[in-house]
Amino acid sequence: MRVTSSGIERAKDKPGRVRLVGEVEYDGGGSDRYWFEVADRHADELSTTGNTWLAGLLPLAVCNREPLRIDLPVDRLLYENIRELMYVWQSWYPRLPVIEIEAEVSDDAAGPERPRVGSFFTGGVDSIFTLLQHVRSFTPDAPFEIDDLITICGYDIPLRNAENFARRYARQQKAAAIVGKELLDVFTNTRETVVARIDEKQIECSSMWGRICHACGLASIAYALEKRFRKVVISSTYSYAELVRIPCGTHPLIDHLLSTRRTNVFHYGAGFDRAEKVMYIADSEVVKQSLQVCWILLTEENCCRCLKCYQTMIPLEIAGVLKDCTTFKRKSLDLKRLEKLFIEHDHQAPFYRELQQLARKHDRPDIAAALDKAFERSELIHRKRRLGDYLSRKPLLWRLTPRLRKSIRKMEADSIR
Repeated sequence: MRVTSSGIERAKDKPGRVRLVGEVEYDGGGSDRYWFEVADRHADELSTTGNTWLAGLLPLAVCNREPLRIDLPVDRLLYENIRELMYVWQSWYPRLPVIEIEAEVSDDAAGPERPRVGSFFTGGVDSIFTLLQHVRSFTPDAPFEIDDLITICGYDIPLRNAENFARRYARQQKAAAIVGKELLDVFTNTRETVVARIDEKQIECSSMWGRICHACGLASIAYALEKRFRKVVISSTYSYAELVRIPCGTHPLIDHLLSTRRTNVFHYGAGFDRAEKVMYIADSEVVKQSLQVCWILLTEENCCRCLKCYQTMIPLEIAGVLKDCTTFKRKSLDLKRLEKLFIEHDHQAPFYRELQQLARKHDRPDIAAALDKAFERSELIHRKRRLGDYLSRKPLLWRLTPRLRKSIRKMEADSIR
């Protein structure tokens, strides 16, 4: 895979927008044009190095087992750390190779000091927590102040849903205004290129983006605007205790390895679990006006029906502010529905155990009891699944499986998941 050229172009279909464009040729044939689009006022801050392409294309090159060749200079620290990053991936997913990187390595540290700190902002729990932890009007002892919030169209919200992104952007502008920060919107087609067709069998899961691309994708955005930032913050998804069990696309083991000598990529928030984060931010106007956690609809809305929404609605209810949150149509928890929550994966269970403890601590035994029933019901579904798998492999007994599986499907259809 080779990045043959990179340059800045005006977006033909969008007045007042410019794009950093990279031409990429694949060893197996074919090519793609990758681009990152920002407002005109940021044109002078767009990258002239290969750092954007090294960070952004690395997961694709590794999964395709192709050397990555970049005909542009790359930062020495990033170049040296990339090999260590690939070793981390290989420890998680042994099928992934450590590939060769060919690029001119730059030691040039000249240029003005980059003044600003940016933080990726979705309007979700993790990014709002990171923001409020680094706004001194909210957290007086914050070690540094965040200046800019970076929101992206093309990652979590697809480019085809630009109208939904515009509505979410309007909501995020309210959040930025409350804390006096600038909101930068970046569009990219990265997930609409050959990246969308990567063989995910190599990482033994169905979410290659979530497992190895996420941090690299965010870092590529940071380096598209690398003349602006001295530090860029990536918000944690999981706490340190949970990360022991769950490899993740943004992770304190790997995010800092995507730093250059001039721009520090900083993973923040793993010292707190999700319940702690929600309770910390619950009473802020940012949460009440703009909290957005749901990706089921791929829009700016919260569906109020999925696991992700309930993960957030439960602590908001415990904190007594769910009724004040304009982005949730439900203003109180339906405990009968909560009892039907289906905890399908091992990595989901710790979130809900934390919420049980939080409910008991804050004198909400009704919520704790509903979660107890949800755990019992989820375990029953898992036991029925295991029994069905067992019976299907046995002579004669396999005849019992259709009725059992019908029962399982009925329970699953009536579940929150």
